[in-house]
Amino acid sequence: MTQNTPIAPHIQALINDWADHMKLVRNHADLTVVNYRLDIEKFARYIDGKDLAKLTLRDFRNFLGSQEAGQASAASLKRCLSALKNWFKWLEKYAGIRNTAIITVRTRKPRAALPRPIDAQTIDEMLASLDETDKPLRNRALVTLLFATGLRISECLSLKIKDMSRDFLTITGKGGKERIVPVIPAARQAVERYLETRPGDSADALVFPFTAREAQNMVKRAREKLGLPDTVTPHALRHSFATALLKNGADLRVIQQLLGHSSLTTTQRYAELDIKQLLDVHGKAKPESVVK
Repeated sequence: MTQNTPIAPHIQALINDWADHMKLVRNHADLTVVNYRLDIEKFARYIDGKDLAKLTLRDFRNFLGSQEAGQASAASLKRCLSALKNWFKWLEKYAGIRNTAIITVRTRKPRAALPRPIDAQTIDEMLASLDETDKPLRNRALVTLLFATGLRISECLSLKIKDMSRDFLTITGKGGKERIVPVIPAARQAVERYLETRPGDSADALVFPFTAREAQNMVKRAREKLGLPDTVTPHALRHSFATALLKNGADLRVIQQLLGHSSLTTTQRYAELDIKQLLDVHGKAKPESVVK
């Protein structure tokens, strides 16, 4: 089956009528109609004239599997299934063609993307680039604290000056759950140097009195200056914290508590990342470099 494979005339007529119905009666956007039509025409070529009412669950699954094998994205597969269900619903109502198999078809739930941490060298480069910003001490303190504690950006921006008076932070995370996060000396010193520029502020003042969007833009400017990928974000510093702990032998349960994950499954993604990196290195190794 190729893009030039002819579609059975009676099926093409049904596709045309359905597309007209979507545009003229249902008032779907032009792009939606175009993409749905392309999906259904691919399907029509795949089934090659088979009786639409007699298609089985396997027929639908095999078609979606062929699209996935062709490197279709999870979003494309989801749209394709939506188009199929839309078409067969129309076929039953307006063309008298009923097929119940399509109702039970599901696309495979996409696997959550692995976290993308920032390596230590890149973080050093980011910190150095922040020296040239309008508020270098503040910006360095924020990036250092995010990397050293694994806090979410919202948690970091809610900290008050009085919260920094101890060697640990009491953080109220998602769902109102509290957790204790230690603050290493380097992070404390970075924050203290910044706070020295604000001697008149009360203990209840925010350590970082600006918005998450401003923090994201600050990191974005540093990222663009250094030519770094879009994955370098404030949240990526949280991933870097977790990955660094794992590489240094920390227990997953400890990392879970520090990050405030409600489920260990979420934390285990960092272990998957570590294994993936190991396999990547192994895969790139030349035969002569492997020690027997």
